[in-house]
Amino acid sequence: MDPARLIRARALAAGNALVYGVIASVAAVQIVVGIMLLLGVGYPRWRLGVTCLLGLATVVVTKWKYRWEDGANGVLAMATTAVHVGLFGGMLAMVEGPGSPLGPLLFHVAVGSAGRYGLNRNTAVGLAASLGVLVLLGLAPGSWFGPPVPEPERSALWVVMLGGVIVTQFVQLAATRRAYGRAADELDDLRETILRDHTARARGLETIGAKVAHELKNPLTSVKALLQIMAEDAATEDDRSRHVVLESEVGRMQTILQDYLSFARPLDELRNADIDLLSLTEHVTAVMSARARTAEVALVVSGDPTRIRGDEGRLRGALLNLVGNAVEATPRGGTVGASVRPNDDGAMITIRDTGVGMSARQLAKLGTPYVTTKPTGTGLGVVVATATIRQHGGTIDYESTEGKGTTVQVFLPARPPATASSDPSASYEKLSRLELASILEPSPAGVGDPKGPP
Repeated sequence: MDPARLIRARALAAGNALVYGVIASVAAVQIVVGIMLLLGVGYPRWRLGVTCLLGLATVVVTKWKYRWEDGANGVLAMATTAVHVGLFGGMLAMVEGPGSPLGPLLFHVAVGSAGRYGLNRNTAVGLAASLGVLVLLGLAPGSWFGPPVPEPERSALWVVMLGGVIVTQFVQLAATRRAYGRAADELDDLRETILRDHTARARGLETIGAKVAHELKNPLTSVKALLQIMAEDAATEDDRSRHVVLESEVGRMQTILQDYLSFARPLDELRNADIDLLSLTEHVTAVMSARARTAEVALVVSGDPTRIRGDEGRLRGALLNLVGNAVEATPRGGTVGASVRPNDDGAMITIRDTGVGMSARQLAKLGTPYVTTKPTGTGLGVVVATATIRQHGGTIDYESTEGKGTTVQVFLPARPPATASSDPSASYEKLSRLELASILEPSPAGVGDPKGPP
């Protein structure tokens, strides 16, 4: 049994004592009052004795029915439900038959099961058994049934039986609602505990990974330098080409390690200064121009000079990630445009590409670490860029259509909030929590950021 179902079952079982106590008390009142009314009209005593025994049997069966309904034995629960309905059918046969004033008792089981568990198999069995009993009573000879109950005793019996059913159903529904409320609280606490445990474990793994990545950086730098020297001294063009490929692969490893380090370590305090976002965007596109020319993608910058307060180095890294993703997602002959516009409270940077675009499912997973459709991507570039923008008090929004491209809108306030400097890791911690929640949920293979980090 899964934890959620176990908690719900335990909560329901905790309320069974109260419900069973009310049902037993109401049944006792119904039996005593019913017997007194029927004795007053001279009803056959043997029929009253059988009816009383059947009523007591329903009380005993109710206890076992609750135990098996809340447990894992569904077959026993359904069998007990059928027996329960059969006992009520026998009571109807003893007192008047199909039109008996005990009629409200017949559907008591099905209605109670529906209110407690919904439309499940046990409820269906209760309803089917109730209808089956009615059919059998309608087909049975009239000589099997007790004589009609005269008025006003007949109406009094209807009131007693219907009133008892209403009271027990009300108490049962109230107890069920309270039980599900307790179960929901326990599940929330369990989810919080699991999330905290996973967060702590993920942080520990990130720390270890960051140390390993940091230790690998220096050896890789040395290997890359040696490969460059060997490429220059290569005897043949084939040897030179092989060295260039090796150098490229080492560079890719350095990029992956740098992305991981940027993601794993908490964000440092912002070093705020006056920034012209248009000049910064032009600088970013100039850096990306070589990659764009290789990919045969046009880079276009437009806008107005817009000044804000922020960390220029951090914002440059975020824009490099976003523009690089746009270039890599755009096929040959496409265009990537970056525009800067002043806003009432800051500035808006829009990066628009004519690339492959993303589906709604891919957008939902955008920014999840290690989820990317790029063969060589890690998905960390967007994570780090988003964390940087949020630490500045800004927002980042994506709009995308498959086959038409993606638009990224970044809003940055005129100056970062005071909390960004006093607690630089706050936005990062919040982001990581959301990312962790998405990681814990199963995601379809290949769904994520089709662009990945540059």
